[in-house]
Amino acid sequence: MKILAEFIARKRVYILVVFLLLASVSIFIMPHRKLSYSIFDILPSNIKSLTGIRILSEKISKGPEFTILCEKDDIDAIEALVRNLESLPYVISVSWLGNNQDLAYPEELWDSNSNSWYKEGFYKIGITLKSSNSYKEQIKEIKELLPSWAGLTGTEVISYDMEDYFKNSTIVYFSLGILFVIVFLFLTFPSAIIPVLMIFSMIVGVLINMAFTAISGRSIYFLMDTIVAILQVAVTLDYALFLYHRYEEERSNKDKESAMVSAILSTFKPISLSSLTTIAGFFALTFGRLTLYSVMGWILVRGVFISLIVILTFFPSLLLIFDRFISGKKHRIIPLDVGKLGRFIGRYSYLFGIFFLVLLVVSLYSNSKTKPVFDINIFLPKDIPSVAIMNKTNEIFGRTESAIIVARENTPGLTDALTSIRDLDGVKAVMHYSTVLDPAFPEELIPKSLIDRFTNNGYTFASVSLSYKLGEGKGKKLKSAMARIIEQRVKGEAYLTGESVLLTDIRDISFKDQRLTTRLSLVLIVFIMALGFFSFSVPIILTLVIQLAIWLNIGYYYILNTPMPFFIPSILGTIQLGATIDYAVLLTSRYQEERRKGNSPIDSANKSVYWGAHSIITSVGTMVLMNLPAGIFSSIRLIRLTMGSLARGGFLSFLIVLFFLPALLVILDKIFRFTSYKWSEDKDEKD
Repeated sequence: MKILAEFIARKRVYILVVFLLLASVSIFIMPHRKLSYSIFDILPSNIKSLTGIRILSEKISKGPEFTILCEKDDIDAIEALVRNLESLPYVISVSWLGNNQDLAYPEELWDSNSNSWYKEGFYKIGITLKSSNSYKEQIKEIKELLPSWAGLTGTEVISYDMEDYFKNSTIVYFSLGILFVIVFLFLTFPSAIIPVLMIFSMIVGVLINMAFTAISGRSIYFLMDTIVAILQVAVTLDYALFLYHRYEEERSNKDKESAMVSAILSTFKPISLSSLTTIAGFFALTFGRLTLYSVMGWILVRGVFISLIVILTFFPSLLLIFDRFISGKKHRIIPLDVGKLGRFIGRYSYLFGIFFLVLLVVSLYSNSKTKPVFDINIFLPKDIPSVAIMNKTNEIFGRTESAIIVARENTPGLTDALTSIRDLDGVKAVMHYSTVLDPAFPEELIPKSLIDRFTNNGYTFASVSLSYKLGEGKGKKLKSAMARIIEQRVKGEAYLTGESVLLTDIRDISFKDQRLTTRLSLVLIVFIMALGFFSFSVPIILTLVIQLAIWLNIGYYYILNTPMPFFIPSILGTIQLGATIDYAVLLTSRYQEERRKGNSPIDSANKSVYWGAHSIITSVGTMVLMNLPAGIFSSIRLIRLTMGSLARGGFLSFLIVLFFLPALLVILDKIFRFTSYKWSEDKDEKD
């Protein structure tokens, strides 16, 4: 390691040039990263429902379904619009009132089914497109075709609108976060140039990571882009702080190259161990089946690793090159001294311990009552045209729930299965050439034009209209019943799919992912800390302290009656734990160091808080301020809630660690002594 440290110190100019070149290239590459705006893109590609969607698109050539809401009570105008839509070459079919009701009859004689297409002066039109690699041009053309009184919506349309709405948002939130952090560091650091050098190093790491994402060519869910860029800075700036403080200490009695070599050698272990706990939390995400977790986990792991390399090579080069400016004029700073807070907490440790237990009960209760929300559309901005149209359509006509059954054509048992599904409670109708006509009608006499509507390239599909939401109550049983009928009756390839089914798949997989990722994160971090402290009990208490902050963070949604996006528990259970466990490790390490010097538990608690508070406050300040802009200013509620949760998580972890961990260390000191290797000096046994 010494050879590497000496190489970094000697070749600082070359290292600077290499990283500046990498950053410059990354600036040109990173804009080409692909972002996805459909929540269904986070599903693993090997599940049956997605296989069904692929067959529907690639084999049957059936694309997405759009809805048009017409705010004009003029049947002639609506009929003219329908004719225009039918003339579009990429439109397979158009469904509207005229397909389901004889318009020659007076409105008073229309049957009840007409309410699905005309209600309160509003008409609804459904259009189905041919499959395509992209629907941007089609959506653009349809929007231009529509008169001012008609609006277009649908999953693909919302994704199309979101792309424009979200464009450059990550850069804006990231830049604001960087600005906030620079101001914060400037107010707490006596040197004006150090915050700039630190942040510049962080930005280089983020640019390189973004470039790798672009080079991979993989599309990522837009939320990942924001989380990764902001968190990479928020959780790794500490490493630069460690290195700088040690360099400043060594510089007082050594030349700059010798000081940097000593600083790198001295901080390599604590920086590496600190990064390991963070990587462990992020690594746990990679075991999730939803790509929102697995892909984001890998990108975060890569980001921390890149930042680690940048801090150990590029940042030292900057410090050495700008050394004479660093030691220049100092300015006044805001002191982060907490005085004798640690002694006060130590003396009244049992009161703080009781309050800790009360909070633990409250957090567990509120956490258990918080229910995740899987319908991401409710978190999207209501001023996006397609979202506004969707909400208004649902308000007038009610939310439409449906499923699609895809199978090989002429598969034995398919017709029987469709008939059985049609009779299930909660199924309004099953649309297929075998069910549209009377069952007694011979299949060989069914018009070819009707069959062609449901078949292509050896595959066929049936559309199932539902009364229940598949992810709730009776809907869960209905989905299970349909899946069971298909599995038992159809003797061949068949799939239950559709947007409603995909949403329930996200729900089912998410619950499993949450249990797996959060537990794995806990196990990995406990294991790493057990090795670091040579203790059985210390890791359990440290993770419990951070876990309390996580449970309070999740319980916040229940206490304030705020809907919680389904992925929040997994993100907090891994990212908040991995990113803020360092606060507890830092405080406990200093406490153990003081106990080994022969200080009493209360004195050790006081010194650990006194010496650790500055680093912890700086770290949490970075964590909160990097996430705060997106958590406050984003017009996309999904981003606002997610980044707000991460900012709040950092602050809660800070409060719990600073005010309760010292008390627990004092209370449990004897237990730690008997369950840890060399927790304190033998002469303290009487304390």
